[in-house]
Amino acid sequence: MPETLLFPIEVRRFFEEPRSTVILPAAILVPFLSLWPYFSSPWVPALAATFACMEPHYLNMWSLWPHQLEGLALRPIDWRRAIAVKNLAALCLTLLVFSLFAAISYYFHSGTIPVTGFLIAFQDCAVAGMVLAMFGNNYSIVSPRSRIGWTLSDMAASILALIVVGIAMIPIIVLSYLIGPWSARGILFFLALLLWTTWSLPGTAARLTHSIPELWTTTTYS
Repeated sequence: MPETLLFPIEVRRFFEEPRSTVILPAAILVPFLSLWPYFSSPWVPALAATFACMEPHYLNMWSLWPHQLEGLALRPIDWRRAIAVKNLAALCLTLLVFSLFAAISYYFHSGTIPVTGFLIAFQDCAVAGMVLAMFGNNYSIVSPRSRIGWTLSDMAASILALIVVGIAMIPIIVLSYLIGPWSARGILFFLALLLWTTWSLPGTAARLTHSIPELWTTTTYS
């Protein structure tokens, strides 16, 4: 299907986009922050840096490069499938970036970090990514940016992404104390996947179809 071709395009453009170089300074700061004893887990800085760096793929998903939305809208496309593919690409790239930050943190950490802690944090990243995808699907339509970079708007969007991720972590923490960390994350990921499939995808596809002319104007002149 044509929409599936979006996956390799998204991955390739991620490595070509200058905005992605923000990962390099973040990779230097993350291992130092992971040594701070006041964090509940050494993986917290890696999670925060991951979503701050990956924010455009969730909150500005239709303007990752110039005229991206226009190029898609000129073709017969299944918007629901296109959104699903873009969300999947964003989640895979997010897990890849988190694994990079986690590996650097593990290498430079002075203490012993159990592998189970990384696996739990990896699940946290997946659950938070699903929640941020559902939020971003709508936000990318409501508040698109014409380009991404290192402006105050990009910084504000990264902070917003961290707030959404922080809110998503609250039920994870609560359920972890009630039923255990593995069960909590499994249940919440399944719930997020269910909401994404039955609510976010069809709702966003319908809204996007009716908003394309307005979005063209916004992204062109903003």
